[in-house]
Amino acid sequence: MKRLYYRGNVFLAKDKNYTVLRIDKKVFKIPKDKFLYEDILSILTSLSTPKDISQIDSCQLYLIKFLLKVGALVYDEMPTELNYIQEYFLRNYSNPSTVYKKWINTEVCVLGKGLNSSVFEDKKKFFMSAEYGLGKKIFVIYGNTKSELKKNLRVARKCIDDGDIILVSPIWVENGTVAISFYNSYKHAKQYVESLNSKNTFMMNHLKEKVIMNYIFLLAMDSLSDRHKFKNFFLIKDDLEIRNISFTHFTKRNFIFRNKKIDIDKVFTTSESINHLLVASNLIGEFKLKTHYDDPKIGNCSLSFKSSNKLLLNSQIEGKNLEQTIKKEVISVLKKYFKSYDYEVDVFIGKESLQEKNTITSEWLIWPEMEDSGVFIRKK
Repeated sequence: MKRLYYRGNVFLAKDKNYTVLRIDKKVFKIPKDKFLYEDILSILTSLSTPKDISQIDSCQLYLIKFLLKVGALVYDEMPTELNYIQEYFLRNYSNPSTVYKKWINTEVCVLGKGLNSSVFEDKKKFFMSAEYGLGKKIFVIYGNTKSELKKNLRVARKCIDDGDIILVSPIWVENGTVAISFYNSYKHAKQYVESLNSKNTFMMNHLKEKVIMNYIFLLAMDSLSDRHKFKNFFLIKDDLEIRNISFTHFTKRNFIFRNKKIDIDKVFTTSESINHLLVASNLIGEFKLKTHYDDPKIGNCSLSFKSSNKLLLNSQIEGKNLEQTIKKEVISVLKKYFKSYDYEVDVFIGKESLQEKNTITSEWLIWPEMEDSGVFIRKK
């Protein structure tokens, strides 16, 4: 039976004229004449125990609908008493019962040597019930060098067929950094392994291994949802700094274009966009973009642009307007990159270029890291 659940993901604050409601990274300012702080708090408190919709006062239904819409509540078929994994799905996914049912019919298993089996089994008992292994399998493959990872993946090919794979490996960015990455086919996993810098390696230690195990299972759970909480890549550095990035653009079918409207007021200026792109390019996974200066300014700089380990651009830039020159170079190389996948695209950097072409509503590439830097790519 479906019930109303409070997801436990709300920050609530009272202001003079409105109520601040923060859910994940979204902030809503609710005027007092719409919903009162006290009424919202009362609903959330009352749903500390899940309730059937018939138990809700009819005068509260309008507020209930609003809280469902913004993601503070969920109406789903879950138990009254939740275990910690069910609570996790409730907190993080809009369809918790669907994802949880998939999870109890999934088995996560290790192929190849390297990961401590006792640590893995301990984590498995924490994240998975005794019912696991009834259907879908997700294979975890480990390698602390490129050659070892290639070998383990090749051996595992006989078991995997075309199933889901989580790779635990070194990363091309720097030595000592571990990548945990998810792929839904052997082909894409193999392409990623081929892109690794063969010089990179990492040595496992007990603390890092325990952290890695957590993110293996979080990524495995996330793969079962249609609306992912995470991108498909976790980077874990030696100091245990953790970053979540995207690395998915292997073939043209991975490029997703959707018709949407851009909020021009939230887009960076050209100058700000270039600076953000220089920083974000280290996190995107797809590209490395480097210069020897911090801000666009008069002088000289060198600009290199890499896709995986393939150099797409390496140029010396001179002149008084470095900002426009860098913008031109970046646009050129992005067009070249998409052309290699038979896509003709327009590239816009900064709000000024969007305003010039009157392109606020169009069919845009869904690439969050680029968009967050003020770079927008449109299919011609």
